[in-house]
Amino acid sequence: MKPGSNSKQKESESDAEDPPSRSYTTREIWKVLSQFTRPYSRIIWVGVLGNLMTVTMALMVPLFTKVLIDTVIPSRNLPFAIGLGVAYFLLNVFRYQLGYGHTFLINYVGTQVVFDIRCRLFQHLQLLHLSFFENQKSASLVNRVINDVAAIQQFTNLAVATMTNSIFALFLALGIIFVLNWKLALFCLLILPFYYGVIRYFHPKLREDSHKFREKQSQVAGTLGEIFNGIKVVKSFATEDLEMQRFTQMTKDNIRPELELSTRSYQMGSILGSFNDFVVAGLFIGGAAAVMGDQMTIGDYVAFTGYLGILFSPMMALSLLLQVAITAHTGMERICNILDIRPEIMDRSGAFSMNEVKGHIEFEDVTFAYKDGRPAIRDFNLDVKPGEMIAVVGPSGSGKSTLMSLLTRFHDVNEGVIRLDGRDIRTLKYEEYRRNIGIVLQENFLFAGTIADNIRYGKPEASINEIRAAAEKANALEFIDELPDGLESVV
Repeated sequence: MKPGSNSKQKESESDAEDPPSRSYTTREIWKVLSQFTRPYSRIIWVGVLGNLMTVTMALMVPLFTKVLIDTVIPSRNLPFAIGLGVAYFLLNVFRYQLGYGHTFLINYVGTQVVFDIRCRLFQHLQLLHLSFFENQKSASLVNRVINDVAAIQQFTNLAVATMTNSIFALFLALGIIFVLNWKLALFCLLILPFYYGVIRYFHPKLREDSHKFREKQSQVAGTLGEIFNGIKVVKSFATEDLEMQRFTQMTKDNIRPELELSTRSYQMGSILGSFNDFVVAGLFIGGAAAVMGDQMTIGDYVAFTGYLGILFSPMMALSLLLQVAITAHTGMERICNILDIRPEIMDRSGAFSMNEVKGHIEFEDVTFAYKDGRPAIRDFNLDVKPGEMIAVVGPSGSGKSTLMSLLTRFHDVNEGVIRLDGRDIRTLKYEEYRRNIGIVLQENFLFAGTIADNIRYGKPEASINEIRAAAEKANALEFIDELPDGLESVV
């Protein structure tokens, strides 16, 4: 075996980078997202229907005011006023109950979609090759599973409700104000092209700001995870102050993109709000003139202003949805970049099942190089007979750990072949093959749980007798039994 630059060839966490990324179109994002929302399409439609009914009842509220001002008060009809008040109360009670129902359904769908995305992402991450994890910051991957998916949940919860409410309320309110006074309605429509222009202008900038902010967040999370993972080294060399400076600098670097994102969002909201104020100011003049000229009643004017508020609310809600959608788009892009990575080690078509394993291992002209391209081992040959015990020795970096990684299929060989009982291990079913291998890693790791849980980790169905037998073989049973809870001690 020829020495190579090994030591597992693992890049340090500080050199690790986020997974390679590319931009996705909105259509591509929707196509991926629809895979997760499709199973809940019926629930979504029920929620949309309930939403439409709620909006319709909300749009009836200004009409109560119009009838009260134009009909009830001039006629001094108290019974009519009482009936109107009771009808108004009952309508809103029913509206709130219906609103509770459809809001629950929409939030349920959002929660389930996020649950499915997280599970799919975690499952895919576990299938990826070991070299992927060796070159990524673990905290950055955690950030994608938790924070990026959470951004999608906020969008899914808002999207169904806001889009349904806003679009339906927008057109219905427009129709009603045209009936009340078409001239004032045309004046109100003047702001729509400006609305579109502002949103069109800010959209790409907000998307870019959101992407920068998310990437910086991921870097901060990665640095934090790196420091905690290497806390023994930090304390051994008393470099707490140095790490504090490094973390503080990275956090400072994150302030600028966060401020840019929030400031630009506020700018867009302020401009849109100014358009609304311009229309309201014009309505003061035009509405007063229309009432004085007997072109509309006071009740019509009050109802018109009420519907104008309903008209503006969907516009502002859609602009808010845009901001949330941009954040979700960025999160979904980062998730898709993970899902698009194809696992390097997978079962081949027609992979063989393992029957009785004898344990004859052959390395034939095996060559393997890590990411840097330098061979860790080259033209290596070894024949291990069943039951034979061997020790591989050599200086650091000579490829000892690499041999074990290849044998366990943490990596696959670049050249040559490794055989088990005469078969290329790449032609065997991966999961079955791994279950027939016992390995003791250089670095010990315990999962949260009991000692028994950790011993049975590779064989969840193991009985208590099998667990005790394994502990005894590892010369660990004696001190385990001395613990207050024995095998059930939590670690």
